Amino acid sequence: MIIIGLSSCQKEQISTGTDVHDTFFLKEDGFSMPIQVHGNVASKKMLVVVTGGPGSSAILYRNDFVIENVEKEFAIAYYDQRFAGATQGSTVNSEISLYKTDLKKVLQLLKSRYGIDTKMYVMGHSWGGFLTPYFLQDDNNQDMVKGWIQVDGAHNYSKNDSLTKEMLLSYGKKEILANRNTDKWQEIVDYCNAHAYNESFEVSSTLNRFAAKVESYVSEIELTSISEQFKDAVKINKLPLTAQLVNLANSALIQKIDRQAYTVPISKNLYKIKLPTLLLWGRHDFICPTGLKEDIKKNIGSKDVTEKVFEKSGHSPMFQEPTAFWKALTDWVEKH
Repeated sequence: MIIIGLSSCQKEQISTGTDVHDTFFLKEDGFSMPIQVHGNVASKKMLVVVTGGPGSSAILYRNDFVIENVEKEFAIAYYDQRFAGATQGSTVNSEISLYKTDLKKVLQLLKSRYGIDTKMYVMGHSWGGFLTPYFLQDDNNQDMVKGWIQVDGAHNYSKNDSLTKEMLLSYGKKEILANRNTDKWQEIVDYCNAHAYNESFEVSSTLNRFAAKVESYVSEIELTSISEQFKDAVKINKLPLTAQLVNLANSALIQKIDRQAYTVPISKNLYKIKLPTLLLWGRHDFICPTGLKEDIKKNIGSKDVTEKVFEKSGHSPMFQEPTAFWKALTDWVEKH
């Protein structure tokens, strides 16, 4: 009994080294949110993936290319937000500010495990590109990270919807004249002509749905299979499918979060962000067009802003042009 008592008081062994594979959980407000850390922890550099949706799993970003080419350079922390991925738990409390608090606690937890001297870089993709600047504009949150990486991010819903509608109309009219996917584009053009971009959240959601759909119609985009990405993630990372399905069933609560984001004025507070910033964008992104990148450049307070546009990509250049995408990101992290 003495031996059992002593062993139960031992401090948890925290992994170090160049090939770490840790899984642990942030427990908060009735949720158990999984965090997986993979890669070179000894580098003292860590990329924190803040995923989109809201509701998508961060571990979907971990594939064979990332394992072979990126995790050897630095560590990557993949964490699932509330109602996302493999997160378990449920609550009626779905205020968007809690997502900001969760991200702060994730960073605190990572620093407590791997060292206060570990340099953190937050990468927001899609809706994660709303959450990261929303987090960085608050209090002293910027002190926790070394840099901000924005990938095709949705930081300004109103401007986003305006740009998406404009892009759908412009491209759609050209495709109809060229007699390509005419029926599909005609439906989209008719809807855009019938609705103002800022008419309602429902119009915003429909524009977003059309924007995702047209990636398969645009010849300039290097197409990838979402189903294949998901199968790879299941195979490589042993994704728990039951939790995924349960979280998908919480779509009403996820939509409540999305509605709140629709009204948050991020652009006018971008001047508060002084961090080194990397902007990575797909040239043919209809979901979050490149005009959002220009809005960040115009309003951000940072004097150190780097940008890269991927000519064969839509909304997800990390999958559509992985070699070019991850090289741009790793070179920037090395420089900073």
